[in-house]
Order: sequence, then C-alpha cells, then structure tokens
Amino acid sequence: MRVLTPASLEPPLRCPESCGVLYELTTSYGSEFPVSVPCRDLLSLASKWRVDVLSIEGIEPLGLEGVEELISKAREAGFLVAVRSQGLYLDSSLKSGVDAVVFDYVGTLTENPFYKVKALSSLDSLLMASLSLEVVAYMREPVVEAIVPLVERMKENAALHIFIEDPKGGGPAREVYETALKKHSYTYLHSPPYDRLDTYCPKCGALIAVREDSKLVALKTREGRCWRCGHPLPFRGPLYERTKPTILRRTGGGGVRWHDPRVVATTS
Repeated sequence: MRVLTPASLEPPLRCPESCGVLYELTTSYGSEFPVSVPCRDLLSLASKWRVDVLSIEGIEPLGLEGVEELISKAREAGFLVAVRSQGLYLDSSLKSGVDAVVFDYVGTLTENPFYKVKALSSLDSLLMASLSLEVVAYMREPVVEAIVPLVERMKENAALHIFIEDPKGGGPAREVYETALKKHSYTYLHSPPYDRLDTYCPKCGALIAVREDSKLVALKTREGRCWRCGHPLPFRGPLYERTKPTILRRTGGGGVRWHDPRVVATTS
C-alpha cells in the first residue's frame, strides 16, 4: 500500500517530474485514484486488503504529525514499512526502525555545495543502517563526473537507480551507467529507450533478474544466492519469480513501482 502524505513541507530541492515524489494527491498512478484515509484507519484497511508492506511517501513524510506513530503501530501489527526520503528527517527515519528507505539523492541536481554535502552525509548514514536501501539519483543530462562521488560510497547491500532526463542520444547515458556499474554491481539506468534494468551476479556475471519497464519478468536464484556460482545476493524475501498478476490487474500495468522494500533491486 502506497501511503501518500500531504505536501505540507517543502523539500530542499524539487526533483524532476520523473522523481515520483508527490506534491499533492491529485495525480492518479495506474488505473485508480488515491483514496483519502485517516491515519487511524490505515492499518485496518491494510489488513482488509491483505497488504504486507506500507510504503510511506510524499515530501519528507516523517516530518508530519502522526506518521511516526503510524510506523510504530504498523510494525507492531506485523507490516513491513518503507519510507521515501530526501534526508531532511533522516535521524527520525532511522530511529523509527523502518524496514526500508528509498533515498532521493539530490546531489546530482544542484551545484549548491550545501545540498551536495548534506545529500552525501545522509547517504553515508543510511549505508551504515541495517535496512534495505535503494538510492535514486536524478540527472538532467548525463555527466560522468557528477555520479562518481555517489558511486564511490555505494555498498553491495544497496541498489542505485540513475534517472537521466535527456540521454543525449544514448551514448553519454550509457557511459554514465557503465562508469557506475564498474564500481557498483547493482546499478540500473532509467532513461528510455536506453534503460538497463536487469540484475547480474557481481561475481560470475550470470543473469539473475529480467525486467521490462518496472515489471519483473523473471527471477532465478538459489536460496538467496546466485543460481550458477552460489554468490550471496543482497535480497530479502519473500522473492517472486515475476510481478504478481493481481498487482498488474489492480494498477492496469501502469502503476507498478520499481521499489520493493522486501527485495533489494529485484521485484517491482
């Protein structure tokens, strides 16, 4: 269940439209419009819909009254909880004990040194925490030098998604992707039509996961390890061999999100 919080706070820097961070609840994702539900009713609704993960999104949702209490009650009730963050309330998110964080890295969008330092500092804190982490870097144009400081900090337990608004014909975008991939195995490029979304074993190069758009088409592992060489993979179960048909039907195919707090860089 995607919990979309109202836009009562301003982010340090606005992401491009492809960011997916919501500034108001008027946009429909997939085939259904958001349903307005009070926090106190969310968990009963989640149980009724047989939800197993709450993904709390918006503009720094942890800065809003009642959200931390919701996280605590959700975990007590057995739900997994993910939060999307730009790092403004990072300490709060870690103390809340969330299972996963999708971190919108803004250091590649600005020349402001304060934002760059703040973004890298927030990333370092997240990389040291015991949670599933997906880092999303946004670039208006492909610039190799802009991605290097980020990539050099990445660790194997986190996935890196690079969104490039203007791929400049594909060649420069692929150069950014290949530069990042050499330093970090779990790197993905989102820049149609030059996407690179599949997952390969960092040890032997075997194909682990195949995707089309944000939908998982096939996944092959052996008890959380590479099916060919046995190298341990940074995945958290349950694992699905493909995106569930029920999810595709409910969203009309267009509302499937890449990020999944249960499996790092594996399922939609």
